[in-house]
Amino acid sequence: MNYLVTGGAGFIGSHVCERLIKNGHKVVCLDNFDDLYPKSIKIENVNVLKENPRFQLITGDVCDIDNNIDLLESKKIETVIHIAGRSGTQKANKNPLDFINSNIKATVSILESMKEAEIKKIVYLSTSSVYGHSSKAPFEEHTILENPDSVHTASKQSAEKFLEMYNQIHDINTIILRVFSVFGPNQPPESGIYQFVKANLTNQSIALYGEGNIGRDYTYISDIVDGVILSCDYLNKNIIKKCEIFNLGSGQSDTIVDILTEIEKITGKKTNTFAKPTPNKNTAPGFANIDKASKILKYNPQVPLSVGLKNTIEWIKSKENL
Repeated sequence: MNYLVTGGAGFIGSHVCERLIKNGHKVVCLDNFDDLYPKSIKIENVNVLKENPRFQLITGDVCDIDNNIDLLESKKIETVIHIAGRSGTQKANKNPLDFINSNIKATVSILESMKEAEIKKIVYLSTSSVYGHSSKAPFEEHTILENPDSVHTASKQSAEKFLEMYNQIHDINTIILRVFSVFGPNQPPESGIYQFVKANLTNQSIALYGEGNIGRDYTYISDIVDGVILSCDYLNKNIIKKCEIFNLGSGQSDTIVDILTEIEKITGKKTNTFAKPTPNKNTAPGFANIDKASKILKYNPQVPLSVGLKNTIEWIKSKENL
């Protein structure tokens, strides 16, 4: 199969590209190397793949429809995995147009490009943030989504609506994956678990919001990639008459206190924390009901939190020379 992976040099995207190549597919990785974090990090994410003849890295803007069409047609793309986008509630509320451009315009642009190039299959990585701050966990795919209370949530909900529309009007077979909190090698330095691990290893103090007792669904990167690949396999074997939505997560809830406890067990060091008021409502408990993905996609997370954290800590040690 020939795949286009947008945002393919990022955290999740680079792992997806690597797995597709390992499975014998051809991959075009499209990334604009935005300023969310240093370009050098993304380049390093895909360095291991650049020498592989079945991998091609292209710097470009997914909002450039003409370029997208050329890529889809010239590279004979069969399936698009659309990962490119921005995340972060605080950043979104401060820079709404950036998120509208990256999450809504980019998604519509890739869909328009697919329509023109007559490409009929797309897997889109959405986020658990679309559920808002409902306390009715675990979240299920049929849940009626709350009115958004942040630009980030609004932009991802809107992107999903456009995907559903193109599925219905233009017969683009579509799978939406609502991904919960992901961690592991290649994760951005600003991400929560990276920051907690680094603070622990360097004896720095780090803020603990809400006393660290809010539960989240933390999922190791290889399990998320499993879900993406299984979605592609399902998509390539079926005509998706109605846009299918799946949760991808661990299916369990762990608090920051749980995370810190595991980190301290692995490193043998205490993490210095200080209490800080929660900045917004983005701390409500939430974890995934993964029954639908398990039944239809045969999705089955394999990596326990302790094992995932051990792998992540070793990677961070190598990155930070600790």
